[in-house]
Amino acid sequence: MVAQGDHAPFTLALGIGAAGQRVAEALHARAGWFPRIRRIGLTREEDGRGGYRVISTEAGVLAAQLAGVADCASLAVVDDTVFSGATMRALVEALPGAARRRTRAFCLRGVAESIATVAALCPITAGVAAPGRRLDDVSFINASGLVRRVAIRRAGLPPLAFFERPEWIRAWFPTAHAEVLTLCNRLNALIEPPRP
Repeated sequence: MVAQGDHAPFTLALGIGAAGQRVAEALHARAGWFPRIRRIGLTREEDGRGGYRVISTEAGVLAAQLAGVADCASLAVVDDTVFSGATMRALVEALPGAARRRTRAFCLRGVAESIATVAALCPITAGVAAPGRRLDDVSFINASGLVRRVAIRRAGLPPLAFFERPEWIRAWFPTAHAEVLTLCNRLNALIEPPRP
């Protein structure tokens, strides 16, 4: 990402969740772009009807988390992954119009078609832009999401780990899905307490 061009330090970087904050911190340590980072609690959640919605993970609404951004001379929006693009688009769309025009987005990796939907709102720099159709050709799997119940958020229900969607594991690991499921179950039992 750093090799794609230098940037003057941004007045404020908005890191989407803990992952976006970590990426902003790592990029700042390497390139000095983000001297001020604010974590924005925003995530995608299954709506129970086969779709998703973007929700705030903080007590306040998104607008409250964005207090003061209209006064920033330059603004960065940072996340680790742009998969559907829903969370990054929701954040950029929530910015006041003048602030949005001074905004640049960053992600370590993303699906090219989803990155394009963010680029329609503001410039975006992606470390890796994977070509292909989301879910059909491209998927991203975090190792922690395989075994920890943080990867799949659901409205009104506890979150799930990827291994709790065995059909996804079969699609991702067609020749080794049984072994992967067994290993994920064992690892989960070691790192998370059993559910009541």
